[in-house]
Amino acid sequence: MYIFPEVEDSKIPVSVNTEIYQSAYSASLWNVWVALSTRIGIAYNDGSGVARNTFYKEISSVWITAEERRLSRSEMIAQNMLIIWEYLNLSRTDIKTMLDSAPNRRKTLENFISQLELRYKNSALSIESLQKQKDLHLANLTSIENKIAQVKLSMESHFAQSQATNTLEDVDDYLLLREEYTESFTDVVFINQFLKQHAFLNNYNKGILDTLINNKEAIINQSYVVIPDSGDQYLRPLELLFDEADIKAKQKAQ
Repeated sequence: MYIFPEVEDSKIPVSVNTEIYQSAYSASLWNVWVALSTRIGIAYNDGSGVARNTFYKEISSVWITAEERRLSRSEMIAQNMLIIWEYLNLSRTDIKTMLDSAPNRRKTLENFISQLELRYKNSALSIESLQKQKDLHLANLTSIENKIAQVKLSMESHFAQSQATNTLEDVDDYLLLREEYTESFTDVVFINQFLKQHAFLNNYNKGILDTLINNKEAIINQSYVVIPDSGDQYLRPLELLFDEADIKAKQKAQ
């Protein structure tokens, strides 16, 4: 059973600053049965963006009644769509244009980095909670499969003995178990998709954060390094170009 589109690198559109920044994958992410409409605006240029602790809360059990299971599913889908949509909007920011139009480049960049770091951490927390809920559902599926096997044996026995009432009761139990199995299986499918989306955005934004944090002062001051035709063989001896590990060691020594 497959109901979601694959997420491929080729579907990541390129932003205005084509040589450096890419936007995360776009609207195709949301072709999933339910469309979540929300308006989210974070003003970075004036530094008024407020980071929020938004992450999917852990679910400690698989609910018993159909109403409880539906409520849990509704919260899982709506919360993760909102979390990922906020994260996606942030990831699609054209950073160069944002900084060029900012009255205070330092404040704007630091605010953007803090927003991205928070979304990264919250997404990691969401992944952890989703994985725990997935494990609960998988355990529940195994339990249901065992119950179905027992009901089938009971049904065969009662049918062989021409016990109509008991056979019908077995059929009712079987149908209820199959319905519960389908619900848990469907929840696992959605959870797997959300896990993919969270992981994709975190992997993508890890590179952006790495670049922004290690080059923050150069970006703020609008400095740059020209890679000459001779390559980087003279840039490193002149300490104009560093590997991340080298610059961290140098800063630590200082």
